Amino acid sequence: MHVPVCRTSEESLRRLVAGNCSMARFGDGEIMLLAGRNLAFQRVHPELLLKLRSILRGSQPGLLVGITTAFCPKEFQTLTPEARGCWQNHSAAFARAWSRNTLRGHVYDNSCVSRIYIDTQDRDYAAKMISLWRRVWKDRDVVIIEGLQTHFGAGNDLLDGAKSIRRILCPSANAYSAYNRIKTLAATIEKDALVLIALGPTATVLAADLHALGYRAIDIGHLDIEYEWYLAGAKVKQPVPGKLVYEARALDEVPAEDDEFLSQVVARIGV
Repeated sequence: MHVPVCRTSEESLRRLVAGNCSMARFGDGEIMLLAGRNLAFQRVHPELLLKLRSILRGSQPGLLVGITTAFCPKEFQTLTPEARGCWQNHSAAFARAWSRNTLRGHVYDNSCVSRIYIDTQDRDYAAKMISLWRRVWKDRDVVIIEGLQTHFGAGNDLLDGAKSIRRILCPSANAYSAYNRIKTLAATIEKDALVLIALGPTATVLAADLHALGYRAIDIGHLDIEYEWYLAGAKVKQPVPGKLVYEARALDEVPAEDDEFLSQVVARIGV
């Protein structure tokens, strides 16, 4: 077996900023699927597994493929003791899956570009990373493809600087069951828009597929929730009012969308 390696999150984010790249991200959930484990929000699907494996072992010019900070020794040491312990347990349990599905000698990017706060010892790190992220969507028309109750960037200033925001709402769980419809609709978006995807493992695949079609698409993951925790000064993962947070082990009640949010919704698929 080999141990994969990756850049730091900041190095990967700076590559996103400077290179006008797309990004597909592999965290613990994606590799658990590849090991045959169902997730709370996505069941194992044969086609999904084939696509995930192809992305992780393939190469598309301009597409950054991220794996977790567990494989970046420099950054791993900056995590909280709790986070290090969790990643050590994960790496031990899924070492074979990571080895079988990654390329020996390849330097991956870091999927934790969206994990900017709760697992880090340096609480000022989030502010620097948010400043970099805002350069990605500055003056861009942004289309968010997200789960029904994700509400990415709603109710905070994360997306400040974007020229416009539109939303396509998809199932919060087992989104891959609607993948063909999601991809077909996404392929009608104008090519100069920036597509941000918060849709679990489906986002990993969709980002790669849209990139192949000529879009700039970023699997944005939990960035918005991490930003909410940063704003709240949270010490542990906790529910966020109005947003679905699987990782908090408790789902806060998600209220009806307000007028601003509804005005941004341009389509709903399977919801």
